[in-house]
Amino acid sequence: MATRSLRSPTWDFNDLLLWGHLNNRPFLRALKGFALCLWRQGEFDQARRSIERLLALNPPDNQGARFLLGDIGEGIPWTHRQEADSRG
Repeated sequence: MATRSLRSPTWDFNDLLLWGHLNNRPFLRALKGFALCLWRQGEFDQARRSIERLLALNPPDNQGARFLLGDIGEGIPWTHRQEADSRG
């Protein structure tokens, strides 16, 4: 719902939602969580677009979302990434 409001035809939002502003953090966390859910469901294109949107809103990328783009872009399943992370 929050991402829909950012695309509203009556509100052309092309600004930043920086992590440094505490009130932006819940939305930024939700958007990253949404992207992770899409990735886990195998919706690679939508997950990639969500991460790219997150990076456009918060270019400093305080959440490390940029590190997900490689695996998502290559179509690596979320479970493979989780297994690799657990092995160290």
